[in-house]
Parts: sequence; structure tokens; C-alpha cells
Amino acid sequence: MLFIILVAFIVFIFGASIGSFISASIYRMRKKETIMGRSYCPKCGYKLAFFDLFPLFSFIFLRGKCRKCKEIIDWSNFIIEFVLGIIFVFSFFYRWIYAPDADAFSWVILRDWTMLGGLSFLFIYDLKYKLLPDKITLPLIVILFILNVFIGINILNILLAIGIGAGFFLLQYLISGGKWIGDGDIRLGAVLGAGLGFPQIISALLIAYIFGAVYGLILIVRKKAKMKSEVAFGTFLAVGGVIALFFGNKIISWYLGLMGY
Repeated sequence: MLFIILVAFIVFIFGASIGSFISASIYRMRKKETIMGRSYCPKCGYKLAFFDLFPLFSFIFLRGKCRKCKEIIDWSNFIIEFVLGIIFVFSFFYRWIYAPDADAFSWVILRDWTMLGGLSFLFIYDLKYKLLPDKITLPLIVILFILNVFIGINILNILLAIGIGAGFFLLQYLISGGKWIGDGDIRLGAVLGAGLGFPQIISALLIAYIFGAVYGLILIVRKKAKMKSEVAFGTFLAVGGVIALFFGNKIISWYLGLMGY
């Protein structure tokens, strides 16, 4: 039991560290800065020392304020670190239980963490700026494709999923002349296809559209949006991708059972 707690703690800190890196990278990418430089306070420019960079703990110790200027640190950083830590722990133990052997576990967990980190970045970036940067989506397609090949997923299966994910949005983009969706959604569809394969890509798209429709209806009912209001749909695709990553097959089985198949 103690070993499991220790492993969970280490994985949690690793996930939280990825969350911290994502938060800093989003800010720097938006400012068109390099993501490899030292972290600094966006208010006063103070370059953070090593002991200021411990995910979650530094925020708590500093009481959510910059060590130098005492300005409040954005709470979203803390939330992102905490959520990524929890998700990484869940993915680790989920694959630990269901992976057939240690070698398969290693490749699958690497694929999962890569996809979770990438989708988290895209979720936050699209939520904040309504953009899905090519600097993230394009490398992510290639990396996830390679990892799934090493896992043993058939290349044709992955290509089919990429074609479905990207083609589904490409068709909408062409029909509407870019009014219904942005071209970034096409590449995010390809990301989901490369990471999930077929038929899990279908689950991801279904979940994304259900969540998006419910969210849109809530906004319309509360009179905070209209039928033609722009929605950051990449956020729903990211959520759909995460859910389908772990439960895609079960969702498809449930749906087929519901339909009598």
C-alpha cells in the first residue's frame, strides 16, 4: 500500500510539473517568446528561483503571490497543475490494471501522457484565445502516430482514424466556407485520429458534439449567446478525446447495445 501511495505521489508531481510547463508555454507562445527560457513573474519580470518552481507547493507557500512584487499569481496555474496531476495518476493506474504486460504498459502510458499533455494545452489555448496553434497540433499528429505504431496498432487503422477525424471537419469547412468551424479543428481532428485510432475517434467526435450542444443550449437559454455565436469547439474536442482515450470502446459497445446490435 505504501508503495502504491509513493508511486501515485511521484506520478502526481510529474503531472503537475507538466501542467506548470503548459501554463508557462501558453503564456510565452502567445507573447511569441521562447518556451525554454527561465520562468518569470509576468507582473514585475522577477526570474523565479529553483525553490519557486515546485508545482502546487510553491504557490501554497507563497500564498498565491509573487515573492518580489507581491502581486497575485493567476489561480488558473494552480488549477491546471492540480488537474494534470490527478489525470496523470488516473491514467497511470488505469493502464497499470488493464495493460497486458510491462512493455505494452510503457508504450501506452507514454502515448497517453503525450496526448493528455497536448490536449490540455490545446484546450486551454483555444478556451483563452479561440486558436489551435499549428506548432502543437502538427507535431502531435506525428508523435502520436509513431507511438501508436510502436504500441502495435495497425497503420491502416490509424490512417483511417486520421482521415475520419480530419475529413469530418474538412467537409464542414469547405461546405460553409470556413463559417462553421476554423481550420484548426481540422488538424485537431487529425490529432484525435492519430492518438485514438478507429473506432475510438467516432466516440470522441460524438462526445464533443454532445458536450458542445449542451453547453451552447445553456448559453442560449441564459441569453449569453446566440445561435450564430462563436464557440471554442476545440475545447470540446479535447474533452471528447480524453474521455474516448480511456472509455471509447465501452461507449461504442454501450451504444451498439442500445441500438440492438
